[in-house]
Amino acid sequence: MKDMVKTAVTCEDSRLIGALRKAGADEVILALENGCFSALKPFAADEIIALSTRVHAEGMTLSVLMNRLFPQDEAASFQNQMIWLLNEGIDHIIAADPGLLYHALTKGVADRLIFDPETLMTNSRDALFYRQLGLSSVMISQLLCEEEILSIAQNVPGCSLCVFGHQLMSVSGRPLLDAYALRKGTDSLRGKKDLLLKEEKREEKMPAYENDYAAMIYSDYIQDSFDQLVSFAANGISRMVYQGVFLPDEMLLDAIRTGKKVLAGDQTGKEAFRKKYSGLPLSDGYYGIKTIK
Repeated sequence: MKDMVKTAVTCEDSRLIGALRKAGADEVILALENGCFSALKPFAADEIIALSTRVHAEGMTLSVLMNRLFPQDEAASFQNQMIWLLNEGIDHIIAADPGLLYHALTKGVADRLIFDPETLMTNSRDALFYRQLGLSSVMISQLLCEEEILSIAQNVPGCSLCVFGHQLMSVSGRPLLDAYALRKGTDSLRGKKDLLLKEEKREEKMPAYENDYAAMIYSDYIQDSFDQLVSFAANGISRMVYQGVFLPDEMLLDAIRTGKKVLAGDQTGKEAFRKKYSGLPLSDGYYGIKTIK
């Protein structure tokens, strides 16, 4: 079972493609320019197609993140772009917009879509519905407790889960950061990746980012799932995602290596990883917090 787990990794620098493979990645995820609710560095569609040759040469698959919800006047354009990317050799599209899913169904390419509605995939019934449409995979919400994640994975084959990195907690279509900058009389905050939010009664700081389509808030912690990886794999999680946004490249590569070792039975690596990055907010997130008590 553990040998069947696919390791998917976000990439913001094409120079890392070879290093990702050496670390143990099976899938590279690139964010599509103008197509994402994400702080990941975006790539133009033509650039993604060009990079696909390198990714495939390394023996990995390539997925394109298109997780924006597209308004009516843009829907047809991005539906066509999705089909074009798939026809040009991209292996999978990671989508959240039901319009993209429906278009994929009508074009017979649903098996090349991964449905990732971020925090909304929270129960077996929903996950099974989308899997029965013929989608390649569905992403379980990373904000569920371990028990709830396992319940979905056991009942719905082929699920994915983000097991490492800052988690996307909130998305707003309003330009909240730019509105703040305007009120304060400062330069625009759009596109800046060094912004942190701190709640009045908490010390933790949450990375914040805004592009042309949304303001996003990420978790103040870095998801650490090393204690759960074996259980996740044994109970049916078939694709594990490592999210590198806001993190040093070295840390992302170390996390992939550590996860591979843990799944292979070497539990000592996770403590070495935690010691090396003890100055960063590693956490098991919501795994021990039941959503409904």
